[in-house]
Amino acid sequence: PGMPSQVVTSEQPVTSVFLTWRPPAGQVDKYKLGFGLLSVARKSWTEVFVKSTSYEIGELIPGSDYAVSIQSMLGSDCSHAANREFSTLPAGLCSLRLDKVDSSSFSVSWNGALGGYDFHRVTVANTSVTKTLTIPKEELVAVVTDLLDGCSYNVSVERVRGVRAGSASFLTITTEPKHVRGVRLVFISARAFSLRWLQAEGCVDRYQVSLLPNQGTVTFHPVNDGYIQIYWGGL
Repeated sequence: PGMPSQVVTSEQPVTSVFLTWRPPAGQVDKYKLGFGLLSVARKSWTEVFVKSTSYEIGELIPGSDYAVSIQSMLGSDCSHAANREFSTLPAGLCSLRLDKVDSSSFSVSWNGALGGYDFHRVTVANTSVTKTLTIPKEELVAVVTDLLDGCSYNVSVERVRGVRAGSASFLTITTEPKHVRGVRLVFISARAFSLRWLQAEGCVDRYQVSLLPNQGTVTFHPVNDGYIQIYWGGL
């Protein structure tokens, strides 16, 4: 019988792959498929017989290299084999855990997985910065430092093998605001006073100022010297 041709595998397989092929001209009773890891002897491969021109292989190991051979059969006669190699993607990362966060850093962790991959890629980004960390395969935690206080960061972690990555897991983390710095009294009278402090280096939605007893009115004054200033009157 003629040899099958145009063996195609589904894109980005992880634990299963769908195969299709073009039948040869002439009569065919069935097809003989052999498949297995490239790293093991061919005699250890799995063999199956199918009548259609497609087949799904399951229970594959993520991040591994495989090969498949397909032969046409007519009676007891076999054609030459059509061969195809393919690689599965590294296992996807299911979830991230936030272990610790402060004003300038955080740590996240994740579970290990079966299969092959070279390293973990951690990406930390917001509207003003993007940084990428490479974490060794054996480590399941990432500590990210040198962040701005009070800012939100989008974090993703994925397993990488060569130039191919498994599906990533995502988390949004907001660092803690820092304590207000440089507070000083710049004016005081019988019924009013004024305070100023350094503007935050990171991300701030608002400043909360409390006075006990709660009376009087507060006015914020814009300044251009890196400080915030308020005037509290009507006491």
